[in-house]
Amino acid sequence: MDTGSWARRIAKQMKCLGAEFRNDELAYLALTSKIEKPIVDRLAYNLHRDNKCACIAREWTSGNYSRGDLAVIVDRTPKLILEAKAMYSFDMFANDAKKKYPEKVNKDVEKMQNFKPKGQIERLAMILLTDTKVCPDEKYRGIVKYIDDLKKSEKSYDELRCAVERNFECRPIHSSGSICAGRAFDVDVTVHYWLFGPLSTNN
Repeated sequence: MDTGSWARRIAKQMKCLGAEFRNDELAYLALTSKIEKPIVDRLAYNLHRDNKCACIAREWTSGNYSRGDLAVIVDRTPKLILEAKAMYSFDMFANDAKKKYPEKVNKDVEKMQNFKPKGQIERLAMILLTDTKVCPDEKYRGIVKYIDDLKKSEKSYDELRCAVERNFECRPIHSSGSICAGRAFDVDVTVHYWLFGPLSTNN
């Protein structure tokens, strides 16, 4: 299998992943919990459904690698590992954004790079940014997470993209996109994502 093929398949799946959720389901999940688990769950199932030559593992553990968010296994050999982190659009504009959030991704990247199985393996890191242009009403306090911070997130997509590229300038961007999550708690929700990598090595 050629280098980058699994990373490309994941990028392709991410572009249509929004259609896999019911109307407004993803908006509700994004505003009430960390979004990486439902998205990676749905991504993993789609890869499982569409690729009969591979096994797609969730929270994969093998040898000295523990609880990888998603792994592609072919003939009992890992071909790709993906680690995902959920954030919010307002996180990218925090005073410590250039240090705090890249460090979270760096820990995932270091974990993946320290894992050196036989043969070739791709490594992808993904960030997922929940974004609303209007803050949910105060009556949803205690239900919607980070309601005070969401008041600060009224930035354009271009501003957000520039902030991500600035904060993660050391990471090669493989692909990016936006998932229209629908509407929940009277606001429209989008989940933006960036895939960094693939960091591919021959060991």
